[in-house]
Amino acid sequence: MKIKDVMRRDFVCVRCDTSLVEVARAVLLSSGAAAVLDGHGDLTGVIAESDLLPTGAAVRGPGRAARLLRAALAGPDPDWSTWSAHLRASDVMTPPAAPVQEDDDPTEIGRGMLESNLRHVPVMRGTILVGILARPELLRLLRSSDLTLQRAVERLLWRCRFAPPEHSIDIDIDGGAVLIEGEVERESDVRVVGSLIAGLDGVSSVKNLLSVRAQRSRALA
Repeated sequence: MKIKDVMRRDFVCVRCDTSLVEVARAVLLSSGAAAVLDGHGDLTGVIAESDLLPTGAAVRGPGRAARLLRAALAGPDPDWSTWSAHLRASDVMTPPAAPVQEDDDPTEIGRGMLESNLRHVPVMRGTILVGILARPELLRLLRSSDLTLQRAVERLLWRCRFAPPEHSIDIDIDGGAVLIEGEVERESDVRVVGSLIAGLDGVSSVKNLLSVRAQRSRALA
């Protein structure tokens, strides 16, 4: 999978001096973000729904931001109208993150976005802006990737005979990072299981907390 498979193509472009009312209508119409261009057509910023609301609007998540913005325009809301009256796109935009190419791997880019709290990343085809990568799409992608990876790990362990009752292995995956807990028969199994999982595509790291199952004492005949 590539970034072009998960990026938003429905973004709109506005100029730096576009009024907030116009930007808001364009963003709501596209259900995405707006790319802000300067007089030369170069990208200078990105505007999301939450950027088009006052700081004290108590917005949590793009869905609520869109609903509040739609209500403000439909009202119209006099408070929002007063706040936005003299503002332009350049006043509320967020400086663009370093762009990525549409054929890049979205998983690695996505983890970097989440770690740095970036909301949007511009996507280029060479030097042409062709999309915007947004956090909601990334979160869905990473959750889907983790589920697929979980199943791959489980299949691998069964194929390699690391299955109950001799082995009791629990797997937890978060963004490609695998946590292994449980018990195996031998000390060498701890290393083998960790190495097998680390070799799977999509695994970014392995935390191996496996222990060796205590041998049960046998009653003398």
